[in-house]
Amino acid sequence: MPSMPVAGTSVEEGSLTSSDGLRLHYLERLVPDAPAQIVLVHGVAEHSDRYHDVGKFFADRGLGVSVMDLRGHGQSEGRRVWIPSFESYLEDLDVLLQHVQSHSERVFLVGHSLGGLIALRYAETRGTPLRGLILSGAALKAAIAPPGPVVWLLRQVNKLSSTTPVPGLIKARQLSRDPDVVRRYETDPRIPRHLTTGLGLAAMEAGQAGFSDAGKVETPTLVLHGGADSVVDPRGSEELFSRLQVNDKQLKIYPGLFHEIFNEPDREVVMSDVLTWIHDRHH
Repeated sequence: MPSMPVAGTSVEEGSLTSSDGLRLHYLERLVPDAPAQIVLVHGVAEHSDRYHDVGKFFADRGLGVSVMDLRGHGQSEGRRVWIPSFESYLEDLDVLLQHVQSHSERVFLVGHSLGGLIALRYAETRGTPLRGLILSGAALKAAIAPPGPVVWLLRQVNKLSSTTPVPGLIKARQLSRDPDVVRRYETDPRIPRHLTTGLGLAAMEAGQAGFSDAGKVETPTLVLHGGADSVVDPRGSEELFSRLQVNDKQLKIYPGLFHEIFNEPDREVVMSDVLTWIHDRHH
């Protein structure tokens, strides 16, 4: 497929205001006469700049791309890697989608990891019309789940303070087989090295709800996962797929790929699959 930059493409940065008054930073690639706009939701403890190459890939092939730093991440305001409730993420995504839908009728929601869980919960609980839902390594089932006593302890600590830091359990080398990606992740000052109990527990509960409410998804759905993902268990995506009742659904497990399938050496294969899937459904 052609990959020449489309004439007239512009990159716009700005901020939107959340329902509780936080400034949320976003960046958009606007392509003239684009048949669709992709809205990208990034994962936990990362930020939208890590999706620069992903955005450029799609924009160079004629699709617009909008990405926002989650609250408490990147250039958005909010206590770092913390949320008052998982609902906050959905309300923030509402704000972004309202903005995007003011200039683009056909929107495809793409979420990676925690962003995949946010995108899924959005599709399950909101009536906003989406042309498609694309999940990458959606954070439904941890590859190594914390033992019951640890979860119990986290709940007790969380009752005292939901902002209590929890050491991040993700090692950079688990994300990608590309050493350059690993090096950049390890040296990125905008990536916090911890989570909070509030975010961790809210995400666990949202994951369970994501499975329970899978039958409520009414939009065409593409479920993607790296087969060698040691952060989020690919079997979670397989179980979600089996629970989806929408007729137009597709599952792709990429053998040998790690967690960040958009950051793997084989990233162009993955992005081309997404591009083809969107092109088949943007009419």
